[in-house]
Order: sequence, then C-alpha cells, then structure tokens
Amino acid sequence: MKKIMTIAFVAALAMPCGFLASCASTPSNAQTDADGDWELVSFVKDGVAQSIAPATLSVTEKGSGSYAVSGFSGVNNYSGSLKTDGNKIVVAPNLASTRMAGSQAAMEFESDYLDLLANAESWNVSGKKLSLTGGKAVAQFQKKFLEGSSWKLVGMNTGNAVVSQNGNITLSFKGQKASGFTGINNVSLGYTADEKARSLSFADGPLTLRAGTEGEAKAERLFLDNLFKTASYSLSGDNLTFYNASGTTLLNFVKR
Repeated sequence: MKKIMTIAFVAALAMPCGFLASCASTPSNAQTDADGDWELVSFVKDGVAQSIAPATLSVTEKGSGSYAVSGFSGVNNYSGSLKTDGNKIVVAPNLASTRMAGSQAAMEFESDYLDLLANAESWNVSGKKLSLTGGKAVAQFQKKFLEGSSWKLVGMNTGNAVVSQNGNITLSFKGQKASGFTGINNVSLGYTADEKARSLSFADGPLTLRAGTEGEAKAERLFLDNLFKTASYSLSGDNLTFYNASGTTLLNFVKR
C-alpha cells in the first residue's frame, strides 16, 4: 500500500473559458463545452413541465463533430452516439439501453426522455447549463462536478473481483481535498481531476492511526490501494465509479 505521510497541496482545477466571468461575452461553442457529465433538472413537453426521474447525460467528444453519449434515463442505462454541426444535431443518437423495469411513472418519463434523445435537433451550452431540444420537448441539464459531492462505498475490487461493500467507508470532495472514513480512520488526500477527460488521481495526505479488527484493517488497505491506483472516473445518476489506467473497475460509490 502506498504510504500516507504528508499533506499534498494540489493546484486548483483549470476551468474552461465558458465558466469564467471574463469570458462571459464569448459565445458558447457546444462542440467543446458539451463535454462532461450533466444532470437533468427540468423536462418540458408540449409546453408543460413534466415530473422528472433522476436522469443524466454524459458527453464525450470524438472529433469532427462526433460525440459519444451515455447516461441514466430514470430506470435504465443507455449509450449511443451523435454528430453535430455547431449547435445543430444532424444525426440523432442511435441508442442502446438496458431493459430493467421500474414504476409506471418512471417508465413513462423514461420513454419521453429517450424519445427526446432519439429525436434531438439541437443543443446549446451556456455556462454550467445545457439544453437539448427535439420535437416539442426541451430538457435542461446542470453540469455535474466531483467538487462538493459526497459518496458511500458500495463495491471494491479485491484483486479478483469487485465485491459488494456494506460498511461505512465514505469519500467527499471539498476544497480540493478528498476526505473520508476508511472504516477505521479519517483520511484527507489531495486530488487532481479533469472534468472533461474524466481523469482523476490522488496524492498523499494525513491518516489517523486508530486500530481496528483484522477485517477492517484489510478493507482499509484495499480501499487506499485502490484510491492510489485510480486514473479515471465516471458519473452516472447517483453512482460514481473509479477505474485504473487499464479501465478496470476499482471502486463503486453511491451518493450520500
């Protein structure tokens, strides 16, 4: 396990021009600003605001106006791709989706949401908000960030498989620090994240020195080892996943 000894000071995250007050007069370019993770905050159909289920949209630019899209649609996870010409969507997503069942209300919302994505005509990014229009429906999204979020561990790679966790291991991101509870001790690590590339790494920081049971100590070592192996992450709904440089899942969290 990587030894934790000193507090690391991490430079503040670089912010794209669209988020800076000095760039407020610069027109937003959806072909660059759309990259990232977004959370649905409103959905209007036929001019009427609809009740919404938790839904997300993750956008990754592939070049030449092509994007990969994925997310959570209220019941199921989906993925697909699209092409754009500026703010105009010229090829709507050809979506693949899991096939789990939910409540009637959630399923009805999901049908409308996926229909909007499949028939999307345009999108626009303004600061930390993204709007998506298709037919008579408009969806509004808010940018999601690690900073300011708090999570509980529910799955951990033990070396052979990702095993469910029912303990009290937590991790929170605030003030450029990743602080949490290992099941025995409190830890505070520096971290660097690129919201666009979804890269993530952790630096050494202080750890309290309380003792625990053999099982708790083993879980703590695995948790910290996996943190220091982290190279990237994904956000989907209320779920956060860490991956190593090879794309192997290390840690799964749910929002607290």
